[in-house]
Amino acid sequence: DMLFIRYSLTIFEKYDANDSKALNSSEVKSAFTYFDIYLSSKQAPTVMCMFLRDMGLTTPKDESKVELKFSHFVGLLIDIEKYMLKHGSSSIREYLEASPPSKRW
Repeated sequence: DMLFIRYSLTIFEKYDANDSKALNSSEVKSAFTYFDIYLSSKQAPTVMCMFLRDMGLTTPKDESKVELKFSHFVGLLIDIEKYMLKHGSSSIREYLEASPPSKRW
C-alpha cells in the first residue's frame, strides 16, 4: 500500500540523521516505535541480522554494526512477527525496553 510506504519513508528519513541512506540498530529501534514495535537494544541488531540472513545477505561479524537500507527496513516491518523475540529477556531493563510504554508500569 502506497500510504504505508510513504509513512515508512518519512520515519526512515527522520531517523537517518546523517543522510547515509541506512539506519543502524539504535535508529531502527527508535523508528519502529512509530509502528508500535518495541525492541530492546540487544534484540534490535539480532532481529535485523536474522532478517538480512534470511534474505540471503551477509551480516557483519559484530551484529551491533548492522544497518538497513530503506527497502530492507520496509521488508522487516512487514515480516517483523517472524522475528520478534518475545521471551527470554535476560534482564528487567531489556524486558522493559522491549515492551510498549503502556505495559511498562
